[in-house]
Amino acid sequence: MYDKEGNLTEGLVFESGQQIRKLSIEEAKAEAKAEIQNDSLNSQWAIVGKKGREFYKIYLIEKPSETLLDANGDPVMKKSYPKGKNLFRKSDLLIDYYLVLVKDKNADLKNRLTATRDVIKLLVRLIEIGATDTEALNKAIKKAKSNEDILQVLGVK
Repeated sequence: MYDKEGNLTEGLVFESGQQIRKLSIEEAKAEAKAEIQNDSLNSQWAIVGKKGREFYKIYLIEKPSETLLDANGDPVMKKSYPKGKNLFRKSDLLIDYYLVLVKDKNADLKNRLTATRDVIKLLVRLIEIGATDTEALNKAIKKAKSNEDILQVLGVK
């Protein structure tokens, strides 16, 4: 539809050749913006997956036990933490916190994008830290009680 000046004021949305609804120009713009943000979330989610795998390769090693077997006769996996158990566990809890925010389908898309950027920033920092000696950091993070404390110890802003 057009107004008296000839400006487009509303349009029709078609799916499979069938009209399904009318949209105002503002609604169409908002819908297009949401699609772009959703595409951005999907591309950032791929980065989270890649960085998450890098984090686990650095901070957690799982090896089959040579002597212990589970009920099925398979070797029990032994975990070791080359960068420190406290550092791994507290970082992993913080990562999980962000992932819950990202996966919350009821949350605003903007908040989900922010949480995705935050977890990427955290993972990048953890990967950087993983290339250094983490003994002192492992001791310091043991005292951290909140997510903010953990972020501060890790130097994530």
